[in-house]
Amino acid sequence: MVIALALLAGCAAEDYTAPAPVTAAAVANGPRSAPDDGNLVGIVPDGAETVLELDVAQLRTSAWSERLLAGSDTERAAKTEAQGFDEITDVDHAVFAVNEVGGNTTTLTIARGRFDESRLARALGGWTPASWRGSRIWQRNAEAVALLTARTLIRGEPAAVRTAIDCAWGLAPDVRRSGVGELRRELLSGNDRAPAVVAASLVTEAMRKRVAGEVDLPAGLERAGARLDLGGPLELELFGLLATPVEAADMAHNLDVTLRDLRGRRALAVFGLSAFLRDVTVAPTGRSLRVRLTLPEDQREDLASKLAFVFDTIRAHPPGGAVTSQ
Repeated sequence: MVIALALLAGCAAEDYTAPAPVTAAAVANGPRSAPDDGNLVGIVPDGAETVLELDVAQLRTSAWSERLLAGSDTERAAKTEAQGFDEITDVDHAVFAVNEVGGNTTTLTIARGRFDESRLARALGGWTPASWRGSRIWQRNAEAVALLTARTLIRGEPAAVRTAIDCAWGLAPDVRRSGVGELRRELLSGNDRAPAVVAASLVTEAMRKRVAGEVDLPAGLERAGARLDLGGPLELELFGLLATPVEAADMAHNLDVTLRDLRGRRALAVFGLSAFLRDVTVAPTGRSLRVRLTLPEDQREDLASKLAFVFDTIRAHPPGGAVTSQ
């Protein structure tokens, strides 16, 4: 299911090709006297079918995840020079809204952090400068970068970037009132902790075509989401909404069978990873299904060392004998 959610994050059904029409019924409380970037999801235009939110500040400081964000200093430096900011140290929160139309995937990125306009201008020196509702924009071909406010940057297709700015001003509907917004509220409800990662996705026919051959999605699956908490223990929750309670129960049964199979896999036992699947729970309720995994804080170093051993073994003995540096 984790792999499925990663694939779902690259899918959607409606293209960001033109700003949404501004109507009084579509905009809840706008227009505003200034752009509101307090909630980055409120800047995502309505129509996105997959939204991924990252608390980058939490990810880069949590002992669970800081190693994953370290990366290569050389690669980080080159990328920072090219885009005008460091996506790890200069960004505290990020939202990705992903759509796919006709086989083309488009991503709208919204980031909050510390951005220097002159530094951005130098990095985007070959781009055409412009402005939209008072925000600085740089455009090159089918891509645009905008500094909505001093702390919020938007990147994506030019029409999508301008529509996102309209959303911040309350002049266009945002994604929070859509099915994705409903799923996001479901994932955030009942837990006052700030999640490190939240992913919400509508399962459309376009999405099913994209993941065909990679993941066998249940026929009745309509929405899928995930939430990751890193404060103290690691807690991962996966959520699925199916068409009927019967389909939810069937999916829960299939997941239970899969988990039993994984716990008995010799490869996982050899690497000492089977124990980490003991506390996975699968709970169907009506049409919904929740899968929860909890890892206590005292297991963190043990898990990290075992995963590092697995990765080192794969690198030393890649499938098929191929030599790889990845």
